[in-house]
Amino acid sequence: MKSIGIVICSYNKSEYVCRCIESVLQSDTEDFDIYMVDNASTDDSVEAVTNKFGDKVTILQNSENLGGSGGFNRGIRKVLEEGYEYLMCLDDDVKVTKEAVRTLYEFLKKNPKVGMAGSKVYHMHAPEYIQQMGLKIHFKNCSAETLYADILDNPDIPEVVYCDTVAACSLMMPTRVVKKVGMMPEDNFIYWDDMEWGYLVGQAGYQVAAYGGSKVYHEMSANVRKANTFSTYYMWRNHLNFFMKYTKREQWEQMSFYQLRSVFDAFYESMYREEHNVAKTIMSAFMDAMMHVRGKASPDKILVNDGNQKKVNQLLNGLHKVYVEDEEGFGLREVLQKMGQDISFVEKEEAEKKLRTCRYIMEVTDFSKEYVYIDQYWNILLDEGDAEAVRNYGYSLQLFIYMHQNTFLSQMENLRSEEKL
Repeated sequence: MKSIGIVICSYNKSEYVCRCIESVLQSDTEDFDIYMVDNASTDDSVEAVTNKFGDKVTILQNSENLGGSGGFNRGIRKVLEEGYEYLMCLDDDVKVTKEAVRTLYEFLKKNPKVGMAGSKVYHMHAPEYIQQMGLKIHFKNCSAETLYADILDNPDIPEVVYCDTVAACSLMMPTRVVKKVGMMPEDNFIYWDDMEWGYLVGQAGYQVAAYGGSKVYHEMSANVRKANTFSTYYMWRNHLNFFMKYTKREQWEQMSFYQLRSVFDAFYESMYREEHNVAKTIMSAFMDAMMHVRGKASPDKILVNDGNQKKVNQLLNGLHKVYVEDEEGFGLREVLQKMGQDISFVEKEEAEKKLRTCRYIMEVTDFSKEYVYIDQYWNILLDEGDAEAVRNYGYSLQLFIYMHQNTFLSQMENLRSEEKL
């Protein structure tokens, strides 16, 4: 009997999943079996894996796409049924180093208090840079911090980072912990499922750690712009749901303010940029989180992604001589140069337009039109219509919070009551 059951969840990534499996088979240990869960792919993933690897991989085919959590759980059930001592989860767009599986296993064997361990994850196409090494969850401001993200690898980074959760792109757990804590929270469908799982492991009294001795490379395709608002919906809904479920009661008031403000800001900015489908999706996610709608979203909530750069294009159209005051220091000159525009940076009196950076466009109070304001999210205050929207922001925010806070808190109470049943 092998010690480790490795589950790779895959959907329509034939080339990636074959590369992932190939890297696992090149490991410096053979103490594992591989289970590839195919989430009802419409490409040739199943055929490609079967032809290339034969009986080296057990394929579990789902008749429908069950999302990341449902897909992984299909494989996790199999690993538990077969009696493996350890479970490993891998995303299909991960490539493991030859030591990654063995070192993660040895780390867990030596550290029985650790209930979940993740690899040190690097960017696939910038392999000297860390993508993440664990995550911290901050209830004070309802955020998740990706540790060591986009940092050049260096000897000062600890070998072991104890954290709140690790990404399911490469993690390992003793199956005894899975039996105690439960499988990946399936009602998320995708996104925040692994975040919640790691958090539950910690709540059960175990440590969660990212281990630098286990190294993998990850495409992180979730960060690539999509044709629709799939990611927007699930990220927002599941993020809201997580903090509604787990924030301590004494922090509810503060949490509700942070969450309502973040939803409003995202919605208002989308409308400001004329991204109407994005705005609609954010509101669908918000309402579903409040009403405890879980699982796979209905098709009407996933829309064509109409994210755009209209304001940026309008600003840069025909612009040659520009004066820049980068008060926030986020490198506006460098960004403009990378856009390939024929732009010269000149003194104020020679400029066709004067640009000034700001922390957040909705906080601007200068409407003299002497400067075009730009924030770090590329929100731009360009014309009188923009100025009117910025003027109305504060009142609109107050109205939104006033309209929704009581309902939000009431629905949190209902959700907690349901969780206890």
